[in-house]
Amino acid sequence: MELKAVGDVEDIDPNRRFGHELWPLDAIDPKKASFPCCLVWAPLPVVSWLAPFIGHVGICREDGSILNFSGSNFVNVNDFAFGAVARYLELDREKCCFPPSLSTHTCKIAYRHMERGVAMTWDNALNTTMHHFEHKSYNLFTCNCHSYVANCMNMLCYGGCLNWNVVNVAALIILKGHWVDNMSVDTMLTELHSQGITIEDIADTLKRAPIHHKAISAIKSAYALGCDLRIVSDANVFFIETILKHHGLIDCFSEINTNPSVVDEVGRLRVLPYHDFNICPHGCDLCPPNMCKGLVIERIKASVFADVRKRFIYLGDGKNDFCPSTKLREEDYVMPRKNYPVWDLICSNPLLVKADLHEWSNWDDQERILLHLINTIIFGDVIPSSIIASDCKFQTIPISNQDPLQHVVPVPHITC
Repeated sequence: MELKAVGDVEDIDPNRRFGHELWPLDAIDPKKASFPCCLVWAPLPVVSWLAPFIGHVGICREDGSILNFSGSNFVNVNDFAFGAVARYLELDREKCCFPPSLSTHTCKIAYRHMERGVAMTWDNALNTTMHHFEHKSYNLFTCNCHSYVANCMNMLCYGGCLNWNVVNVAALIILKGHWVDNMSVDTMLTELHSQGITIEDIADTLKRAPIHHKAISAIKSAYALGCDLRIVSDANVFFIETILKHHGLIDCFSEINTNPSVVDEVGRLRVLPYHDFNICPHGCDLCPPNMCKGLVIERIKASVFADVRKRFIYLGDGKNDFCPSTKLREEDYVMPRKNYPVWDLICSNPLLVKADLHEWSNWDDQERILLHLINTIIFGDVIPSSIIASDCKFQTIPISNQDPLQHVVPVPHITC
């Protein structure tokens, strides 16, 4: 799904700021529920599990306080409905249009922006919209929390666009947002259990989750070519194993590195952190407290680099895929998803990544690039890039260019 909002993005440089110097913001602090200039999201009991794109959304002031439209004629301030923030997305004030005055509004869509409403500052946009929604009736379909956030972003002309709406706001926070920590998932599972949702219900929903057909064929193709496929994920064992077993892919992977899951004495599914941050924090500032993927890659490197012929291809799109990308060598490969958090971090810190970069934007790109790299490593440059048509979205693929048919060790299953 393309997240760029349709409309007038081409008419304004989204990186251009108008009129004001922007003062520094405090750091995001989930423990204090402070998320300066962020979109925030919380799941709705039961509903968000059946339809993950549905949830309660708010937008935060520069001081980190949360504004959310929670009912008719009422905008909550610092009292986020439906519980603590589970996901957040930090927005960039540099992508807003803040004219120095109405008479000197010089952007190319100034007239349309003035018609929709102009703000002098970030907080001005949020407060003006709040006063407007204090006179609106709440409607689940036409005037809801997403509508409030969309109106704020239109007043900010965020990204040079005036066409923010319920759909693209929901897509933005779900597809580009970050979990506050892994315990957010555990909290959601606890809530589902209290609503009578069983582990079997969760498994049935996971089995209905779509996987792109090219991903399945690519995994099987890579495995047949001798690739040692390993997963490094901030999900959890129950989710990953349920999906892989359903699609007949579990035996293609030699290792699954993710947060463990257990069933407690009352039959509730629990998710635990991969790294116990209460007992032994991993100490990496780039990764969330529950898992440092870079440490996982270091361990895998130590186990496979005794054979110097092996190389890695690492695929990822999230913020926590940047750390492991910095751990690879010049002869390895990183495939970051373009215009996603890992791509942005690599572009901002290019000297930290030694591996050869091959970005991708869509499933066709990923298909072509991944299989070309695999065949180049195994057979050399004489193999054309179009020899195999398939796709893969899993993260870590160490490859031997001498043993294309090496056996892959069965996955060590963890009882859930």
